[in-house]
Amino acid sequence: MLKSTIKHKNVEFTELFYDLVFVYAISKTTELIHHLHGGVVGGEAFFAFIMTTFVLVDAWMLQTVFTNQYGKNSFLNLSIMFVKMMILLVFAGMIVEDWHDHFDYLCWTIASLSFVLFVQYFAQYYSHGLTKAERISIRGFLGVTGVRVFGMLAASHFPIAIGIYIYLVTIIVTFLMPIYFRRRFERIDINFVHLVERISLLTIINLGEMIMGIAPFFTLKTFTLSSVLYFTIVACLFMYYFSVLNHSIDEHADTNGMFLMYSHYPIYIGLIMITVSMSFISHNDANVHFVTLFMYAGIFMLQWAVIANNMYSKPHLSFDAKYYAVQLWIFLFGSVASYNLAHNDAAVLHITTATIAAITVHSIGFFYMRNLQERRRLRKAGLDK
Repeated sequence: MLKSTIKHKNVEFTELFYDLVFVYAISKTTELIHHLHGGVVGGEAFFAFIMTTFVLVDAWMLQTVFTNQYGKNSFLNLSIMFVKMMILLVFAGMIVEDWHDHFDYLCWTIASLSFVLFVQYFAQYYSHGLTKAERISIRGFLGVTGVRVFGMLAASHFPIAIGIYIYLVTIIVTFLMPIYFRRRFERIDINFVHLVERISLLTIINLGEMIMGIAPFFTLKTFTLSSVLYFTIVACLFMYYFSVLNHSIDEHADTNGMFLMYSHYPIYIGLIMITVSMSFISHNDANVHFVTLFMYAGIFMLQWAVIANNMYSKPHLSFDAKYYAVQLWIFLFGSVASYNLAHNDAAVLHITTATIAAITVHSIGFFYMRNLQERRRLRKAGLDK
């Protein structure tokens, strides 16, 4: 059974530099659903948003896993990283409402990005000092990136009416392939602490996009109580996430981290949905019931994906049935109350702030009490000795 590496691997400055591209890319992705059509987010826009998020996050995850297991600041790896950054900038520039007008170029860009990842894993495969298990694991990643290259190239050669289905199938298949190859990946140690830190940094980038979204409420002309409430929402979401994914995490967890990675897709999607919803609350042309449902759908995705990651927490910090019940009750109360008062944007903002604050306070309070009980238990055990 795989055991995560105990020795901590520091996040490199090169990784942080690589993340800068995603600041721009996530901002462009958010713009896809930052427009209302008939008071709602259009189905085509939301589809483009989901697919773009999957492509970006998947590329980021593959690079993170490579760096976690094999990453060194060699000339080759740095060169490949810079090339990927340029390709990602080109891809981000294509993230627009009328993306279908340049569908073939979009496919070529994704194929190019996947090909560079393929080359990076291929070069690592033939490097000296690798074990048989490491080469078996790398073959799985070569399969994922290789299928995506050929799938995207195939999609680009057809009219969009046909190519979009090849594109969609390629994204879904390569998204699920790591699950199929999980036994290959479990052969190789993973530095779990490094993985948690890297994934948390992408969460920070998404929260940064949320800060940018509420910034217009913090000018001399627009600063009101609502501004404070918007910031309270962002701060509480930050505290809620890191109470589970940072302070309570078991650094020596026996895991390959795959669930951690997959569970963050709904977290990132949920954060962006909340971001755009906050700007829609007071929008005159918005369908108020849609905006309320859209925002609470994002909150739900974030809340329960974070809760699911409690599986990585220290044993004494595992959630019990009461915790789940209280979290669900708070969410249901807030969502129903907000929906019923959807025509009053101030009421929705106040209720949503109270809901997220209550979810956060309850979670932090749970961890505080459990840690207090654990310290008392250990103290008592020490006295008994």
